[in-house]
Amino acid sequence: MISIFEFEALVFLWVSFILGFLMTIHPYLFIPTQTVQKFSLWGDPSKQPGLVTFTMKSKGALTANYPIDLEVEISKARDVKQYFQVAKKMEIIIPDSYEYPMSKNGGRFSAGKVSISPTTGMGKARILFPYAGAFSTYHIFVDDKPVWAANFPKQSEPTIFVIENYGVRLQIENSRNLGVAIMSLSIAALGLLLGIVEW
Repeated sequence: MISIFEFEALVFLWVSFILGFLMTIHPYLFIPTQTVQKFSLWGDPSKQPGLVTFTMKSKGALTANYPIDLEVEISKARDVKQYFQVAKKMEIIIPDSYEYPMSKNGGRFSAGKVSISPTTGMGKARILFPYAGAFSTYHIFVDDKPVWAANFPKQSEPTIFVIENYGVRLQIENSRNLGVAIMSLSIAALGLLLGIVEW
């Protein structure tokens, strides 16, 4: 007859095996999404510039060669309100990044781009930075005409995109190895336990 202790040990080992299996096939299962928000001015700081808010989200960390979900919101302050009144199309181009999924345009990969709604001042896109580093350059286009080019950092403006090396991503994905180790230990312990359990 199996004892309560042996039954609990069997359940624990089966759960450990399943956990290890899940970590092996999906290393991001238990990794939280990192969210970073940065702000930038569109216009003359001494007047009434628009505020551009960048919200970046990615699993575990913002790293090179891994997609980042980007949300952009532009406040319609007086200096930039005129553009929203006439615009049919608004875009923010981030030249240090690529569109994701990556696609070639004329033999080159297309730069990261966020389409902004002239009605709400908001937009979303998925981008990828090919290199680690700190980047702050972006361009605003209204009806395909450049109206603002931000090229920071300056003392008054923070760095917008701080991208970690891909080695950080590899550390996160090493949870696969941990999953394999958990599975192996669980199988070995299950084998030992099943060998001594009296059914």
